This record gives sequence, C-alpha cells and structure tokens, in this order.
Amino acid sequence: SNYTRYSKTWSSPKNPYEKLRLSEEIKTINKYGLKNKKELWRIQFFLSKLRKSSEIIIHRENSKKSVKSNSFAILWFCYKFGFIKESTSNLEIVIKVDVQAILSRRLQTIVKLRGLAKTSHEARLLIQHKRIKYLHKL
Repeated sequence: SNYTRYSKTWSSPKNPYEKLRLSEEIKTINKYGLKNKKELWRIQFFLSKLRKSSEIIIHRENSKKSVKSNSFAILWFCYKFGFIKESTSNLEIVIKVDVQAILSRRLQTIVKLRGLAKTSHEARLLIQHKRIKYLHKL
C-alpha cells in the first residue's frame, strides 16, 4: 500500500514563444505576485481538468444518464473554495470560472488588497517569513 501517485500537476503550453500569451502571462504573474510561470500553468491545468469533468457530466446529463452525485460534488467544491458565489445546480457556471477567480482567493493577494503589504511580492515574503497569521495559524 506504499504506492506513489504519479499524476500530472501542470502542463506547459504547446507553443512556448507565442507573443500574446507571453505578455498576458507576465501581466498576470506581476499582478498576483507569482513566483514563476509554472505556478500559473498549474492553476490553468487545474481549471482545464475542472472544466473537462464538468463538460463530461453535462454531456452525460443531456444523454439521460444519472450522474447527480458527481455534479453536486463539483458544484460543492467550487462553492466551498469560493470560485462560484451562489449555490445552484447549473454546471455551466463552473465552466465560466477563470484564472483570476482562483488567483484572487490566494492569501498573498488578500494580504496585498487589505493593505498589509505594498506589493504582492512583499506579501509573499511576509507569508513566507511567517509574519502573517491566518486563523491563529502561521
């Protein structure tokens, strides 16, 4: 029972030198204070997996197969982590979740928005050096 799970957590883009994508990535990294592009790609990969599973469930629901428990699990996951605001039974809302919705939920971004740090990079340092407490935890 000591098996290691080898599952992919990020994927690099197919064309690594696309000018428009590169400029958008740099803007996002600077806005949210990410360490490198791998962090951004990890979130994009997570979103693609979430969207793919939602689309599969929507397709199965349209073909009259009962998969209510899976759709409820995905909706509850998104509602619990604040990706969607209202709890509805519509999976099309999950498909519309974007990278900014996830990045704005990070502690680093919240610290910057509350004014505890001037920049998101400074917020990252404060969290890393354990100067910020969250729910009485470091």
